Amino acid sequence: MGGTWEEKSVKVWARRRLAELIERLSGTRDRTTGVAVRVQKVRSVSGEADIIYSRNKRKDGIDLTAKIDIDVELQGKTLSGILRVEVANNNREEVPEFTLEWAGDSPSLDDNISIKGHLRKQFMPKMRDVVGAILDEMKAQ
Repeated sequence: MGGTWEEKSVKVWARRRLAELIERLSGTRDRTTGVAVRVQKVRSVSGEADIIYSRNKRKDGIDLTAKIDIDVELQGKTLSGILRVEVANNNREEVPEFTLEWAGDSPSLDDNISIKGHLRKQFMPKMRDVVGAILDEMKAQ
């Protein structure tokens, strides 16, 4: 490989691997707020992952979105939600973007703020580590 421009899709592998790594994540718990998050299952992974050669230089790129079923424990209640996480190359250094929708009763505004803060501070750094692992594994391909 290594002509002017060559591109190899590894999206099937990357989607499968992202799902595997997310399902292995341990839950997170914040003793101060009482928020605990646990992954139930990865609902879907979509997006692209490519190995690109341009002028004999290799660049690996990922742009994936995972939809994850989670349970959130807060003040003795368990809430179920769908966490949508967007991961890309820059997430090796930065925390991934996410959205959260509730599958049933929504928590109060204050509880929602606590839960999203917990996800941002405790769960998303684990997702950043997952992105790093995928990019490292891509280098071996």
